[in-house]
Amino acid sequence: MSAGGAQKLRVTLERSPLVALAVVIIHAGTALLVAYLPLPIAAAAAAYALIAASAAWSLWRHAFRAGRAGIETIVVRADRTVEIGRRSGAREECMIADSSVVTAWLTLMHAFPKDRRHWPWHLRAVLIAPDMLSTDDYRQLRVLLRMGKPARAAKPV
Repeated sequence: MSAGGAQKLRVTLERSPLVALAVVIIHAGTALLVAYLPLPIAAAAAAYALIAASAAWSLWRHAFRAGRAGIETIVVRADRTVEIGRRSGAREECMIADSSVVTAWLTLMHAFPKDRRHWPWHLRAVLIAPDMLSTDDYRQLRVLLRMGKPARAAKPV
């Protein structure tokens, strides 16, 4: 966190072996369930293809954080704002939503772009596992997300 009155934390999110393992286990379990269903061969093959595509996309997006749209950095501030930096170099200022989930083993940060209405399709969801950043940075991130207060708007005179 930075010194002074304005607390903020800048972190670079690394690739996550824990998220990769979870994705593989979840998709393998789903494939196992499909194996026990009385489906025709063509339907089972289509289900396996969809499961494999879902696993590949989930690994690419959440575990490896690859591609131009992959989230590379986040800057979280005490006023519940966040700057999301993508691998393409694009930056997006967002407000952290109250629906964010912060636990010791997983953080799911929900944020809405500052320049858009808070419609569900504008929501940015950032999955953060403890192995994506240092232990101290993860602790500080959790504190900022739990204890941060929104900036107060000036009252009209």
